[in-house]
Amino acid sequence: MTQPSMTSTLSALARPGPQLRYGAGKSQAQLVHVPRHLAIVTDTQEASQANEENRFNVFDSAISETIAACMEYGINCLSVYFPCSNSLGPIQNYLSKESCALTQRGVRIAVLHEGHVVKQRTLSIEGNDDSEIPRVQVEKEHFRLNLAVNHDGRMELAWAARALAAEVAQGKLVPGSIDMECLRKRLPSHDLPPVDLLLRTGCVTTLSDFLVWQSAYAELLFMDVTWTKFCKQDLRLALLDYGRRNRTFGALPRNS
Repeated sequence: MTQPSMTSTLSALARPGPQLRYGAGKSQAQLVHVPRHLAIVTDTQEASQANEENRFNVFDSAISETIAACMEYGINCLSVYFPCSNSLGPIQNYLSKESCALTQRGVRIAVLHEGHVVKQRTLSIEGNDDSEIPRVQVEKEHFRLNLAVNHDGRMELAWAARALAAEVAQGKLVPGSIDMECLRKRLPSHDLPPVDLLLRTGCVTTLSDFLVWQSAYAELLFMDVTWTKFCKQDLRLALLDYGRRNRTFGALPRNS
């Protein structure tokens, strides 16, 4: 049965990543499309129950394998959220060891914390003057990595609304000129691209308020595998599922 054709008023945003195909004779299924921006909301129960050293090792292993797989598959941007935690410890520990190697490969690193704070690390690693996360130098960006802890997407919207209200009060902005683009530009995470695929691990079926603006038209996928066991093959299965979907960005079939 032929699928009905779809139209979208936001078709300009429908720009899939590079096509990945396996040659004839390969037994693996084809990866036809990959998302430009993949967001993962992790389940953190297993990691939180482990001791401190194991918690760091679990974090390091899972995120390193996911980054490597994303870069191999041609994904441009990866955002990983660790909900229900106020601790920057695992992220700090990971970047202390890996930031130099990552940036040498062209990875641009950002840390999202407490909803409204986006910390772009673009200075020398020796200049760690805030004692939280190592600063890194990005000479040529090939891949974006965003690590989020205790993130609140609705708080971001509140901050953007507050900024717009202040500009109106100061006479810098006319209320009638405010549109979605005005709001977007005042989000702390305004420079992140739209999320194409939002993946949740560990049988959890909520979005946890992560990147609510960027995820407005994201494809959603909930996986049984826990974050501590998430591996390259799990990501590949997610991408195969994504590649079979016909994204419409909220549009309806022409004949509906």
